[in-house]
Amino acid sequence: EADMKKLRKNNKGFTLTELIVSTAILGIVAVAASAFMVTGTRAYSSVSYTVRLQYEAQIAMAQLQEYTVDCADGIAWDDGTKILYVVNGADVHLFKFDPTAQTLSYAKVLKADELNEHSIAYDLAAEHITDMDVKLSEGMAEVTLQMQRNSKTYSATQLIALRNRPEFAASWSQLEDKI
Repeated sequence: EADMKKLRKNNKGFTLTELIVSTAILGIVAVAASAFMVTGTRAYSSVSYTVRLQYEAQIAMAQLQEYTVDCADGIAWDDGTKILYVVNGADVHLFKFDPTAQTLSYAKVLKADELNEHSIAYDLAAEHITDMDVKLSEGMAEVTLQMQRNSKTYSATQLIALRNRPEFAASWSQLEDKI
C-alpha cells in the first residue's frame, strides 16, 4: 500500500492541456513546412517550363540554321502556307509550321519530285510553337519563333547569315520559276 501511494505522488505524466497545446504547435509547424514545400514545387515547375521552352527553341533554331546557312540554290518563306523552302542541289528541305497543332515539322524531298502537300511525310521538329515568321533579305534569314507551354511564353529570334547567294521568293512556285 505504501508503494501505491508513492507511485501516485511521483506520477509525472502530461496533462490534457499540455497535450492539446503541443499538438496545436506541431500542427502549425507542419502547415508551415508543407506550404514551404508547395511553394518550392511551384517555383521549380515554373522554371522547368521556361527552360524546356528555351531548350526546344534552341533545338529548332539549330536545325533551321543547319539547313539554311549553306543554302546554295534558293530559299522561300510562304506566309500563307507557313512553309520555309530551302533548296540545296537536288534536295528541298521543308519546315512547316502548323498553328493549329502548334508544331514545326521537317521534311526532305527531291526537287524533281512533285511537292504535293498530302504525299510529304513530315517529322516533328518542335512543339508548343504559337507563331513563326521568317524574313528574308540579301544574304540573311531572320527566323522568329513564339512558344507557349501552360502559362509560360518564350520568344526566340535568330539571324542566320547565308554563306551563299541563293535566290529568294515568297512561295514555292515563285522560287521554282527562278531556279
